[in-house]
Amino acid sequence: MPSKVFADLHIHSIASDGTFTPTEVVARAVELGLHAIALTDHDTVAGLAEAMAAAEEAGLDFVPGIEMGSDVGDRDIHILGYYVDYQSPDFLSYLEDLKKKRLTRAADMCERLTAAGMPLTLDEALRQTTNGLLTRAHIARAVVAAGYARNIGEVFELHLGNGKPCFVPKYNFTAGDVIAAIKAAGGIPVLAHPQLSRADEKIPELVEQGLMGLEGHCLDHKRHDVEHYIELADKYGLIVTGGSDCHGPRTPGRFTMGSCGVDEPRLRLLKQAAGRPA
Repeated sequence: MPSKVFADLHIHSIASDGTFTPTEVVARAVELGLHAIALTDHDTVAGLAEAMAAAEEAGLDFVPGIEMGSDVGDRDIHILGYYVDYQSPDFLSYLEDLKKKRLTRAADMCERLTAAGMPLTLDEALRQTTNGLLTRAHIARAVVAAGYARNIGEVFELHLGNGKPCFVPKYNFTAGDVIAAIKAAGGIPVLAHPQLSRADEKIPELVEQGLMGLEGHCLDHKRHDVEHYIELADKYGLIVTGGSDCHGPRTPGRFTMGSCGVDEPRLRLLKQAAGRPA
């Protein structure tokens, strides 16, 4: 069924923990009749050049993006970055540092799984990735591939979910650091799925640190949540974005591309904030 959404600004690919290739992301967006998309993989820009080329060929408006984890107090919140310069040496160095920390965390989780009777090496987990950027989803897929669980959901429920025996907390930079890095790369930092982040009281502080938008339209939000975050965005002079958080097929608990997003005026405001032609 064609999407009624104009622009889906929160999509993942195999460059992080999605199951579509960047080219497949674009092809699916075209099938759905979307006018614009953003690829926002976790802590990597590895899929952006491929997606950009495919979007140009297909005549699809493309927003280069990223989704980055960050800490606010004891909370892990995600910051979306739109129109980042994904060829910036400084930004790429910053992301390489994050990648190394992910590998250390992944090795710790593999050791815990092994101690729990599910021998798993870091190399086995890495074989589930396309560019060496390891997430818990990749480790869960390796657990399933090794025959220790029936599906990814079971792995998270019993072993790798927050607080479970084999879980290791993720290292994050502070939200202020992430916001500054995105802005230094020419990007627009936006708080992802704010209701899920439970960080409303931190929004004024994040605005002072340079936050420029809220993801008001997402499937974690009920109608009153959408209204609430649009009001907050208006109060603080922030952009409102939206997207499906699509991770592609074969990813339990994730959403369908084009099921949530923004209209053309919202996209135009994002472009204007980034100094891009509307």
